Amino acid sequence: MKITRIILFCILYSCFSLQAQTSLGRQVVAAAGENATTPQISLSWTAGEAVVGPASGGGLALHQGFQQPLLQIVSTDEAALRERFTPRLYPNPTASVLHIERPGDADNAWNIRVYSVSGQHFPIPEGKLAAGISLLSVDLSELPTGQYFLQVQGEKPGEAGAAPFQKIR
Repeated sequence: MKITRIILFCILYSCFSLQAQTSLGRQVVAAAGENATTPQISLSWTAGEAVVGPASGGGLALHQGFQQPLLQIVSTDEAALRERFTPRLYPNPTASVLHIERPGDADNAWNIRVYSVSGQHFPIPEGKLAAGISLLSVDLSELPTGQYFLQVQGEKPGEAGAAPFQKIR
């Protein structure tokens, strides 16, 4: 009788444990991270993951880190897009004035934004590079010292690029 109760208890416990596991979804537990969304791009990042990638041996495969099964490739000619929408920045690092040069043709306007590495947006007065102009000089003397990204957005969706730069004293 006592063994029957123990077996029944183990079976019920197993059923409820399995039922509880079905409620888990895709979750990330990390030391730091953030989500940033604009009309053109969405960025999610986490910090604290030391190893990402597959490891295999002995007929077994272990996939470490977070997998991206829903990742969709938007462009097949990524190198051409990157070349067309990656601005050339100089001097880099800069203390005050940053020159933004458009590679290739200047057939459409670019909206220009500056972001810190933590994702904070810093508005700049000269936030647009008009069509037909291939060089813009931006005064960044009021910007705090640090690492930044200059993001450019063209007139059409998918026409975007970014370049890193450093602001010094």
